[in-house]
Amino acid sequence: MEIITLKEHENWPKTEDEKKLAAQLSSGFTNSDDKLVNFLKDKKILTIRKLEKAGLEIETKQFIGSVRFSNFHLKILPKFFSDNDTKKWKNLISCIYFANNYSIAKIIEYEKIPFEDENENYVLVDFIVWGLVNECNNLIKRGLLKSYVEHEENMPYLKGKLVIKHQIVNDMHKKLQFYCEYDELEFDNIENRILLDTLILCEKIVKSNTLKRHLFIQIQQLNRLVQKIPISISDIERVMNSYNMQNLHYKNAHSLCKLIKENVSISDIYEGNTSFAIPFFLDMNKIFEDFVTKLLQEYYSGLFVDVQIRKRAWVYGNKKHDMIPDLLLTDENKKIKKIIDVKYKDELLISDLYQIGFYISEYSFKYKFGEEAFAILPEFEGTTRVDKYTATESQIKINVRYISILDIIEQIKNDDSKIPDLLSSLLDKPVLFTT
Repeated sequence: MEIITLKEHENWPKTEDEKKLAAQLSSGFTNSDDKLVNFLKDKKILTIRKLEKAGLEIETKQFIGSVRFSNFHLKILPKFFSDNDTKKWKNLISCIYFANNYSIAKIIEYEKIPFEDENENYVLVDFIVWGLVNECNNLIKRGLLKSYVEHEENMPYLKGKLVIKHQIVNDMHKKLQFYCEYDELEFDNIENRILLDTLILCEKIVKSNTLKRHLFIQIQQLNRLVQKIPISISDIERVMNSYNMQNLHYKNAHSLCKLIKENVSISDIYEGNTSFAIPFFLDMNKIFEDFVTKLLQEYYSGLFVDVQIRKRAWVYGNKKHDMIPDLLLTDENKKIKKIIDVKYKDELLISDLYQIGFYISEYSFKYKFGEEAFAILPEFEGTTRVDKYTATESQIKINVRYISILDIIEQIKNDDSKIPDLLSSLLDKPVLFTT
């Protein structure tokens, strides 16, 4: 099967050889492929066009991941990967785990997972599922959580509490049984059901045969103890919002379950009980925003980090519209000192400047904001840096700062004591870029 590897925000084909391949692949498209193309377009994940003479045209957006068609496999990687980076997958997974509030110790632990055949045959979801398999192994070794489950049933002996109204019915029908209500300590609870449901889903979407074998073993272990019941994302969120001392050690595993279920694109492309393809994509906009948020919350000192504070912006008729800046940095008196907007792109667009300028204007008027506004962008290879934008009349200034995701991850894993000084140099001191 052909493998096409692209980066986000890239168009294909470009070369003559790629155009020949595109024409060849187009001729082998099936009805299931067409459904998959329409689904990905509707979800705004990527666009694939079928042209009569040119064959296929692929236009990627900000999503990374993979999807398998009948005669080719499409993989989309982040732009900040360099072609010769041998640790790109592990660094990306470390970035995702960090953005999802994993501890540095846990990230380093995942780094040691021996990903068999770590090469181009792997896809993004495989690396994430390896983390879930590792978490489930740890939980099984530690001992799965047991919970008291309430039962009501007829029994040949008295157990727990006798339910009188049902026992009267037994007596009327001369049933020589006791209708009892009792609690039993069992593994069949929501915490373990989340694991089983997600592992079953993972077995369908991963590519590595080694990983499939690990998943099969874990599914068999849990199947004997836990009911196979469909679990929704809201079920996972409800558990994650109510951890206690008994189930807190499930947090990392559940976080991965939520990440996987949120980003597995399932639609009516199913045929019978088997899906032709289950795309898996992550939004780099969200990953980068969560990464920067976690970075500032964890390492930036001197100011408090408030995340996406919703404030009223516009009122028109009976309708209202809010503004939600990504981050507000406030002092101990809750006075806003810095407004930060995170943008996963090469450079700011005019619309971005107007958006951040509006934040400055509104917060200046309502909350006496008189400090600084920042746009934080990722550092890509060949990025042309701009350190500041200034409005001609009002002299409103928007500072621009760049963060290298891979460099930050390496620094965090090796010596994170230097990160506070790095952030301070970005946000507290003027930055002069030379070209």
